[in-house]
Amino acid sequence: RRRRAALLRVRADKPLATPLLLRDAAYTTYLAPSWLAREPRFQALAPEASGTSWRLVDAAVAGATSLRLAYPLRGGKGLLVLPAGALRIEALPAGRLERSRLGAVSVREGPSHLDYRVSYAPHGTGGEGAPTALDLQVPQPLVPLFAGLAERLQLKGKPADDVLSIVRAHFRNNFRYRLVQGPGEGSALADFLLRTRAGHCEYFATATVLLLREAGIPARYATGYSVQEYSAWENAYLVRERHAHAWAQAYVKGAWRDLDTTPARWAELEARQHSAWQQLADLANWLSYRLADWRERADPG
Repeated sequence: RRRRAALLRVRADKPLATPLLLRDAAYTTYLAPSWLAREPRFQALAPEASGTSWRLVDAAVAGATSLRLAYPLRGGKGLLVLPAGALRIEALPAGRLERSRLGAVSVREGPSHLDYRVSYAPHGTGGEGAPTALDLQVPQPLVPLFAGLAERLQLKGKPADDVLSIVRAHFRNNFRYRLVQGPGEGSALADFLLRTRAGHCEYFATATVLLLREAGIPARYATGYSVQEYSAWENAYLVRERHAHAWAQAYVKGAWRDLDTTPARWAELEARQHSAWQQLADLANWLSYRLADWRERADPG
C-alpha cells in the first residue's frame, strides 16, 4: 500500500494548465523488467558567488518561468526533482551538487529539508546530453514485437513530430490504465501490448520508449512525479507518493521532450484509494513540514 502523505510542495509562478512532470532520473538500457542508466557518471557543478545558486545551462533562454519546491532530503543527500528544461537552481545551500550526462542532479552535504527555486524553459533543454547509440537500442528479443507494431502504425520515414502524435494517439485510444497487473502469458510487455492493453505507467513508458527507438527516434525512460493536486489551504501543489510516475523522453529537433502516454485518468484512479483520514493526515504533515522549515531557518549551519 502506498503512503499518502505529501512528499513535495510545489509553488508555481502561475497556475498549471496541465500536469507538470518533475524528473529525478533517466535511463537508457532495458533489461526486463528493469531500466538501467548505463552512463551514470556525475560531474561536480560549480556554485555561483552566493554559494547557494547553481547554473545548469549557460546560455540565456527566452520564455523561462520558475517553481519553488520543498521536501525533506534524508541524510542531506539524494537526487533533486526538476522540470524539463531546468536552467538554474537558487536558494539551495549544499556542499556539492553533481550532474550526470543524462541530466540527473545529485545533492551532497545538503540540508535535511530542501526549499529551493528552479527556473526552467518548458521547451528548452536542461543539460541532458546529446543522444548516443544506447538511446536507439531495442533488446534483441523484443525487436520482432516492436518492429511489427511500428510497421502497423506506419511510423518508419515519418517526421518525428508525426511519429510522436501517432504513438500518443495509439495508447490514448486503445489502452487503459490498471492499478494492478494480472498474470500474463509469456513476456509481460508483449502481454500488455497484444492482449490486455491495460497496465500502469511503467508499461506505457517502456513500450513508448522502445517503439520510438524502433521508429528511429532516440528515447529514454524517465522517472519522477506528476504535479497536479492543488491545495488552496496551503496555496501549493501537493505531490504524494501516489503521484510517482514514469514516462518517455524523445529527442526531437535538438532537445529532449517529455512524452507521457499513460491515460490521463491514472491519477484519478490512484486518488480513489485515498483514506477518509486524508485531511487529518495532511494537517499533521503540514505541521511537520512547518516545524522542519523553522528548524532549518533557526539553525542553517
